Amino acid sequence: MSNAGQLQNRLVNLNMGYQRHLGQKQAVENQAKEYEDELEATRETLLDFSKVLSIFHVMTDAVHAQFLEVIEGVITSGLEAVFNEPIEFRIVPTIRGKNVNFDFVISGDGGSNTDLMSARGGGVVSVIGVLLRVLVVRLLRDRVRQVVILDEPLAMLSEEYVEPMGLLLSTLAADLGMQIILVSHQPGFANNADVVYTAQRTKAGTKFV
Repeated sequence: MSNAGQLQNRLVNLNMGYQRHLGQKQAVENQAKEYEDELEATRETLLDFSKVLSIFHVMTDAVHAQFLEVIEGVITSGLEAVFNEPIEFRIVPTIRGKNVNFDFVISGDGGSNTDLMSARGGGVVSVIGVLLRVLVVRLLRDRVRQVVILDEPLAMLSEEYVEPMGLLLSTLAADLGMQIILVSHQPGFANNADVVYTAQRTKAGTKFV
């Protein structure tokens, strides 16, 4: 083979190697983006937990049990409706030093407890976070307007669960008499919405139709 042919083959091999590494780099970047999204969803859910905990601490011991039962029941029902399998959500009071804290755990069909942040990744955490936000607004109905604005809280939810989650949100809005405004890139949520606006980017800017 001539020197030119050898160089040509070398060039082809180098290009193939470059494209392969480029694909690997893109895969790593995509994975990193997924982790970042999941981490952000977890951070937001932790903030929702903090709001719920602040409500716990201003209650008397006499109403704690009833309050916990309501929260656990609503979230358990919501998780089972979305994931279509037995999932129990529980809030477990624990004493650490002189402080009373609350741990959030879920248990599946087998009955074993799992720390919430270790359970199924961002999908379950996101659903629980949304339900907690709805409950916080409902609990504060004497002080705040019954409107819940959710900006991409369910980005980590798999496509197969979008339809039942949309139905759950629609049912909650109707049963609780509140308005839920959801911003999402997942078009499946529109199937259960009363009103849908689509954002379109134009030369003049973004418009909603």
